[in-house]
Amino acid sequence: EGDVTEAFANTDKANSILGWKTVSTLDEAMASAWKWEQKIRS
Repeated sequence: EGDVTEAFANTDKANSILGWKTVSTLDEAMASAWKWEQKIRS
């Protein structure tokens, strides 16, 4: 209870308004965030 079980992302709005482009997939971004979390907890 309280944990995120799924995440979804659509970057179309950021792409069109800000000209921002993704460089990572959602899976890659989550893996990177998890690595960072593990690093700061050790």
